[in-house]
Amino acid sequence: SDTAGEVYIPDLAIGSDDLLRLVYYYSEAPVDGVHPLEYGIYDGSSWSFESFTDSGLYPVLDLDRENKAHILYADALNENLVYTVETESGWETTVLETVDLLQESFFTWDFVLDAVGNPHMLYAVRDAVTDKKDVYYSYYDGSAWHTEMIAADTELLLLSLQMDMDAEGNIFFSYSYSAQLQLTTGYYDGNAWTIEDLVGFNYAFFLTPQFDPRGNREILYFDLAEEKLYR
Repeated sequence: SDTAGEVYIPDLAIGSDDLLRLVYYYSEAPVDGVHPLEYGIYDGSSWSFESFTDSGLYPVLDLDRENKAHILYADALNENLVYTVETESGWETTVLETVDLLQESFFTWDFVLDAVGNPHMLYAVRDAVTDKKDVYYSYYDGSAWHTEMIAADTELLLLSLQMDMDAEGNIFFSYSYSAQLQLTTGYYDGNAWTIEDLVGFNYAFFLTPQFDPRGNREILYFDLAEEKLYR
């Protein structure tokens, strides 16, 4: 796709039809706040793209069982967290939460789809009173959204919030926070959340928490101090 500016933060997914999907945003500098978000499909020989918002940042992409795209992104103009779903008639959009995009909000939301295609997401929001980040869990059960705070008053600097879900619906996530980028993990077993700092694991970035084929939890991350990749 020919764009009028620089391309940022692409996310990829491959459907059960083996077709590649891509979402990204680009900057139309010097127009402040204009970040067109484009979604594309590669059919094996060529790409087809469409733009569905002029103010999208940091998109996250997943596909449901029908290979329809689900995208979570930030509205750069209104500072809202937005969830949108590809349908036969267009994009169905839900505004979820107001986020502070000016306060260290790089990679501070992620989502997964459960077995029936309902979204489960984590995101961090700056508390205007404490000037720190609170982490929220939100999910859609097919009829309504449900939201709860799972971590309060982390440091303002919170990055790389990422998550995974196993076949039973258990959630594993991680993020790093503070000037030392302390690595933190969390687990939801269907009843309660367990969150802990991994002592001695600092300067962690580009986190990828996941369940391995045996159901064990593991994290792939980049150590900024040592400039090495660890698991």
